[in-house]
Amino acid sequence: VEEAGIELERVEGDAVTPADLDLMRRYYEATCEAHGTGSDYLKPGTWALLGRDWRRRLVLFFAREGGRRVGGSLLVHKGADLYGRYW
Repeated sequence: VEEAGIELERVEGDAVTPADLDLMRRYYEATCEAHGTGSDYLKPGTWALLGRDWRRRLVLFFAREGGRRVGGSLLVHKGADLYGRYW
């Protein structure tokens, strides 16, 4: 990843902002659009609920190229486990 010039940025818990979640939503919607219906199970209201009710459980990773965010991964803590998706 480093050889490709990609850096990773980690944002978690209370540091997750509405703007971070909005960007993650846009990555998700772009992926769903590219791969068709069936993958679009996270509805618009889900993102607001994640920020409101689950923010402390969230871990976001953003891929950065040339200082600009170009992709992301959303992970959720459940006990000692970590579940996630990337777009």
